[in-house]
Amino acid sequence: MQQEHIDLLDDQVFEKLELDFGIEKKQLKALGQSEAFVYSYPKDQPSDIYRLTHNSHRSIIDMEAEALFILHLKKYGIQTMSSKFLKDQSLASEIACDNGSFILSRYSFEKGREVELGSSKEMDLELAKKWGILFANLHKASISLSDDIDRATIFDREWVYADKFIQDQAILQKSSEALTWMKSLEQTRESFGLIHGDLHTGNLLLDEQDEMIMLDFDDCLYHFFVDDLAVVLHSYRYVHKLDDDWDIFGDEFTKTLLSAYQSVREVPSDYFNLLDKFIQFRELSLFIFYHQKELHHKESFQSEMIKSSKRILSYKNW
Repeated sequence: MQQEHIDLLDDQVFEKLELDFGIEKKQLKALGQSEAFVYSYPKDQPSDIYRLTHNSHRSIIDMEAEALFILHLKKYGIQTMSSKFLKDQSLASEIACDNGSFILSRYSFEKGREVELGSSKEMDLELAKKWGILFANLHKASISLSDDIDRATIFDREWVYADKFIQDQAILQKSSEALTWMKSLEQTRESFGLIHGDLHTGNLLLDEQDEMIMLDFDDCLYHFFVDDLAVVLHSYRYVHKLDDDWDIFGDEFTKTLLSAYQSVREVPSDYFNLLDKFIQFRELSLFIFYHQKELHHKESFQSEMIKSSKRILSYKNW
């Protein structure tokens, strides 16, 4: 979160929250402020999540579209947080501030256990199975959409354009090659649609029946379905510190993920040609994103940024 946006969230905004939406500042419990200000409400026995997103990050149309996608998934029977109407009966509402506005949105507060990769092989494989089933159902639901939902495509996201944030010419060359390659891929109804886009462990909970609950759809977008799987495999690789000669398809985690996916939806044959490239694209996207948010200046990020740069430069031609 940029400091300029933090400074904009002043008493005037909170007064409007209480006056127009009945949301008391003293009952808000801050949960985070990475891409938006996120709060549980009320503080002691939360039933809701409120999110304040500056309009430089997402428009009100974006936020309404996110809510509609979540409601579609709920209707399809998929375990996810729920979008909830605000007091003015909208799914997203604009609150003016000194520079632009904040978009207010409301979601259900979900209870559950945090998800952790790397605690044991057995748990990793159980999670891989759950992820595979969840993604297959998510993608089937996305394909079933009868009306277009107005969210961005991957090619509209700022962080795919490295030249806006990075000066390293070698990284820029890799980024350009990756983007050209991705734009060359055929977009079909079966391969390209609305995805979650960021379903790592931090955006999941396990309920009392050990079923996964999806959270945080801020990054949902039109993208290749295979990217959802690549995000998980990139996280798995990072947690286990697997090196460059990692046999993706020989790994039992990948086999379990794809087998579970196959049990619900046929695994498209091109996944086997694309997965490794999309894992690489995830690495590159995060590298650019960290530069966009200027996190690469933080001492705690320095070591990992160096390693990430080396991995990106080691990738073969796209």
